[in-house]
Amino acid sequence: MLPRVVRVTLDRNSAAWWLTVNGASRDHTISGSELVQDLAHLRLRQGDVMLLGLPHAQESSRAEKTTEWLWGLCRSNNIAVYFMREPFPGVDMFSVQAYHWTAPYDNPFDLTKASFFCEGRLIGRSTNGFEEMLHQIARDHPKQIFILGSLFDTSRSFPPDPAPYDDHRDRLDMVLKAARTDFVELCPMP
Repeated sequence: MLPRVVRVTLDRNSAAWWLTVNGASRDHTISGSELVQDLAHLRLRQGDVMLLGLPHAQESSRAEKTTEWLWGLCRSNNIAVYFMREPFPGVDMFSVQAYHWTAPYDNPFDLTKASFFCEGRLIGRSTNGFEEMLHQIARDHPKQIFILGSLFDTSRSFPPDPAPYDDHRDRLDMVLKAARTDFVELCPMP
């Protein structure tokens, strides 16, 4: 099974949740217990990434319990979590295209062992995968993108957001500039 991008956010006006997987449309809210059931059914694991949005407003005790469960799920299953305190000006996390990558847990810089995805669909592996991601951005001109990575060994002395393409960041920046695409940079939660 390919790695997935899971978007989860607490509704600003209720104790209900929004959930999407791999960029699917969001059509209705679900309760905290439904969220727990749906995520348990997905069997998330290392390689999956979660965009978690929580509003600034005070959460209900029920929402706090669900949030605690989410953190526990992500820790126990090695899921990379990218936290967005909402509102995040100019960014609707459900509308921004998400590219994501996986690399070895103990060496997130290893481009030769990295794989690249767009909303759960494999783009390619190694340098070819990175180049195909750049090609898609150049071709599609998305307004905004996320590039999210799989969880890595945080006990090592890596920078806050290591990536297999770090040595090629100048190429990524050139493509983003030419495509007029904003890279919404988020760091994973430790």
